[in-house]
Amino acid sequence: MKEGAIMSNWKRISTWTWAFLAAALVLVDAAGAQAGPGVLKEGRISNVEIAVWRTSDKAELAQLSLGDTLVLDAGVEVMMRAYAPRGNGPGDQRWYLPVTFSVASGDRQIRLSDVNSDKGSCTLRATGDTGGRAVEIRYKLARHIQVTRSELAKGIFYLKVERAASTPPPSGDRPGSSAGGTSERDMVERLFQGILLREPGRASSDFERTIRHDGYEGVVDVAYEIAESREARRQLRSADSTNTEHLEAIYRYLLDLRPSEIDRYQWRDHMDMMNRGDLSGVVMDIVRSPEFRRVHGYQSYGWR
Repeated sequence: MKEGAIMSNWKRISTWTWAFLAAALVLVDAAGAQAGPGVLKEGRISNVEIAVWRTSDKAELAQLSLGDTLVLDAGVEVMMRAYAPRGNGPGDQRWYLPVTFSVASGDRQIRLSDVNSDKGSCTLRATGDTGGRAVEIRYKLARHIQVTRSELAKGIFYLKVERAASTPPPSGDRPGSSAGGTSERDMVERLFQGILLREPGRASSDFERTIRHDGYEGVVDVAYEIAESREARRQLRSADSTNTEHLEAIYRYLLDLRPSEIDRYQWRDHMDMMNRGDLSGVVMDIVRSPEFRRVHGYQSYGWR
């Protein structure tokens, strides 16, 4: 083979090699982008939550669902960002959503700034006491984001602004507490009955302590641990109950709903997940829902 032909073939092989490596790097970059939190450009979501950070020290203070009430001291400034939870775990897995925030007209005590609809973020400043009133904070999802339930496209949560307290609140008023709602023992019993279809037995005390200490976040952690247990996986494969009976028990014990009261679209989505063996996905979807928080008294967040 002539030297010129050899060089020509080498150049052609080198070009193909570099093209292949470049394409591989693009795929690796795309996979890396998928792995971490990012703004959701398109897709179908089944839940929307609002993360709240204090701007002074970037500490995350709350994760709000539809209908939740946030309590702030006058003068506090926070940043809010809408997201859809990713995965089944209780950790910080989320897709941030493109949304627009707004405040009910006529409320001068609340100021929004730095509104970024593409990132779904804004800064909120509580300038004065709202006198015990709950002010509506609204969001509206971008049109290209699809939702499993129509009420997710436009949502409302609430904000109360109070004068700064001179003493810290009692433990029952800590963020996510169930004061006045479902007790820790009753919550553990409900989780066991719905997920494992049995009484908790001696395991109850440890889980009760977790919920007593961490409030709503403790409930999420306990629910996830039970749903991811070996016993839960065995229960899902057991012939003792069908997926329909199991899902009915989850709704009954976690949401106080009879089969006739369950939204048929939500039932269909959850039954598909049960049939795929995704029990923890169903449990997390329900425990994170505003309906669960409303039923069990986990609707108010506050800090000093």
